[in-house]
Amino acid sequence: MELRRGPEVSVTVSPAVVRPQQVVTAMATATSPVGGVTAASLEWGYTNVYYHLAGTDPASGQTRDTDDWICVTRVELPPTTGEFVGATADFRVPSWAPASSEEIARWSCRLVVTRAGPDIDTHGEFTVQVGREQFADEEAVQDPVSVVAGNGETLIDVALATPVVVAGEVIRGHLILSPDQNLPDGELGVSWRRHRESHPLQRTPAPGGVIDGPIIMLDNRIRLRAGEVIRLPFEIPLPADAPPTATAVNSSMTWFVNARLSYAGFDAHLAEHVVKPIFVVNG
Repeated sequence: MELRRGPEVSVTVSPAVVRPQQVVTAMATATSPVGGVTAASLEWGYTNVYYHLAGTDPASGQTRDTDDWICVTRVELPPTTGEFVGATADFRVPSWAPASSEEIARWSCRLVVTRAGPDIDTHGEFTVQVGREQFADEEAVQDPVSVVAGNGETLIDVALATPVVVAGEVIRGHLILSPDQNLPDGELGVSWRRHRESHPLQRTPAPGGVIDGPIIMLDNRIRLRAGEVIRLPFEIPLPADAPPTATAVNSSMTWFVNARLSYAGFDAHLAEHVVKPIFVVNG
């Protein structure tokens, strides 16, 4: 005996790839009328991926991955006859929308139908691409270099060709070394760094996840003398699938140029370590 299947319901979004402030249209359709409906809505938003600590004790160290649905706006679909047969709605992507990525935000239109039988909850996904224009203000006022470690015996500055880089392209710039005294020869390496931060509203935040790219050695015999400024060019390839810079409700993704200078010998000179923020975009 063949079991009767209920109506199939789906959501499609057009266009499938959009920029902030662009309008997208969702079409929810059913292969046949869905009966016994008491409420229905189309929700626009994103699934926010993040991690958190199990329990409230940071010392436990048990990190869990999870996600929450973040509703940006909702369109109610009052059932006039107790049936759902389909619906269409438009949505303007907010200017602040986090770019789409598997690590932070998956944008979609969500159809929720409450009825006498099993409720319906289905999504139609679309991709939000963020381009260079979204970071125009940040590019005009670049964040300074931050010192991670070291005594500052050699000041390290990072001069970028541009702080906004498309995933899969190359970060270009110069490292500028300014020793404040005569020092042993230096060895200098550079890489990209990504920092996925967890800041959930309802759960205990977990320590941030930092990943460094492959170290690119610029020079291993740098002469460091007081008053002599050294400029070394660098090129750092970004992965094609690099998740873009983004800030969502429960998590965020930030990127940096990561530079380390170590001194030859075994005396008391601590290695210098600095980072410079950049912005990675996906469109």
